[in-house]
Amino acid sequence: MEAMSWFYAFIIRLAMGERWRKATPSDNRLGAGLFFLIAVYFGIGLLATHFSRSFSTFMQKVSPIGLWLSAVAVLSVMVFVLFFWARHVTTRISAVLAVIAWAILLGLVFYLEWLPNI
Repeated sequence: MEAMSWFYAFIIRLAMGERWRKATPSDNRLGAGLFFLIAVYFGIGLLATHFSRSFSTFMQKVSPIGLWLSAVAVLSVMVFVLFFWARHVTTRISAVLAVIAWAILLGLVFYLEWLPNI
């Protein structure tokens, strides 16, 4: 939800003729933190789907409302963690950790999902 609000604000500002501004250091920290946290989020989801029997059972038996509520809860926690992360961690450290996290995620996808099917 937070990710789309900036997009809507960008479209509205662009339509009103506002000039584009350079990203502030706070914007850069938020972007790098989001890039890192998305990899962590998908990595945890992949590991939970593959190894956690209780998570698999939950995903099979949950109602659509329960799935929506759990997704809202997880994304809300992720937004709070993102703002905390951006306040305390520099852009460079977030970017380095994001590259490592994405490499690990791609390795997990290859090892857990694609390799067994070959």
